[in-house]
Amino acid sequence: MRKFLISCLVVSILYVSIKVCREYFVVKPFVPPEIFVPFQPEYGKPPIIDVIFGGATYKFIIDTGASDSVIGNVISTKTGVKTFHGFHLVKTAARWFTIMRQITLDEDPKIGNVVVKNIRWMELSKSDTEKLNGVFDGIIGRDILSSLVLHLDYANGFGSLMGEIAYRESHASMALYDSMILKKNSIITIGIDRKNKKFLVDTGGAYTMILCKKTPSLAWSNKSILKEVAIGITSIDCYPVGIIPFIEFGASSLSNIAARIKYDPFKSYYGMVGQYFLEEGDFYIDFLHNKLSYRINDKYLLSRESGSAIELDFVLPSISQMNSNIGSIRIVSIFPENQLATKYGLKMGDKIIKINGKRLVVDSSDPTIDDISDYAYNLIFQRFDSLEVLRDDSRVTIHNDRQNGKLNGE
Repeated sequence: MRKFLISCLVVSILYVSIKVCREYFVVKPFVPPEIFVPFQPEYGKPPIIDVIFGGATYKFIIDTGASDSVIGNVISTKTGVKTFHGFHLVKTAARWFTIMRQITLDEDPKIGNVVVKNIRWMELSKSDTEKLNGVFDGIIGRDILSSLVLHLDYANGFGSLMGEIAYRESHASMALYDSMILKKNSIITIGIDRKNKKFLVDTGGAYTMILCKKTPSLAWSNKSILKEVAIGITSIDCYPVGIIPFIEFGASSLSNIAARIKYDPFKSYYGMVGQYFLEEGDFYIDFLHNKLSYRINDKYLLSRESGSAIELDFVLPSISQMNSNIGSIRIVSIFPENQLATKYGLKMGDKIIKINGKRLVVDSSDPTIDDISDYAYNLIFQRFDSLEVLRDDSRVTIHNDRQNGKLNGE
């Protein structure tokens, strides 16, 4: 037993030492202060910008939840590896650890209006790169973001990644925003159950909130299940989803916040704030000055993720329809307190064939989640004007008259 405890102590000391060395002694990327990258954030998608290698443009996710920047094998193969810095154990967004090569490329990337140097990329393997299926080509992590400010305003379709010079120009308007401390590792403090809890701000996460530790004793109501399909991964995870009635977010008091339970004893923080939360306000995620400035929309919809918990299935076209490649989303089951059922009259077994008048058409007889992601998002988060449903042998059209607050079916 004594040997085991000593071994654990040695491993812990080594782990802490490695983290300290990486934080203070590793060469960090050099990002010119005049950098400015405007982009248009889209609901249901993480912030994505163009990054140029050798004249070719690639799509990179801006992920404040990722400590390191990552590239796919395709880019490293085309650009060429200048220096190999060894293998590193990296904690992914999922529950497992993975080993990645750390490399420096022969060419530095152009991000927006500047060239960023001294980047040590974590390289995805060829098989992991193929799993991404062209959804994105890499990740901009906190190693690059540490000297930048990320602005996200989904409601007005505006976002930007900026350095010190561009930030000064927008700084005058910051008096209109509330703010809180943001640590370099993207950690903020949120009040739950009258206690301050550490949360990771994760722009790359498709969720509202995830709780990694104990469920709040005073802040849990309905229980349902949300089926989640990770991008590029065939496995499907189901998480309990509930409502946190009340949180203290800086100077704001917010109610009815959807949260998933995904226990992870290895996390150093209590939970994570994801992309769907950030869609409901105007945020400056400021690593340059260690603060998060924000304005929450008056009519936020932070509870919809739990209220829309539903199990969906993709239905292939019948043999007679195979040439047209027309599919549908079938409702397999509906969980209690589901707004899609109570408000819109959807039933188990319904097959949704049109959303906003657009048919679900796929380009392959072996479709992936990417073929239905936009449809599933618009459905689950109720961002649609109309649905056309095949129910038994008849078609039902459901209109969402949001202007007058009415719903009706034909």
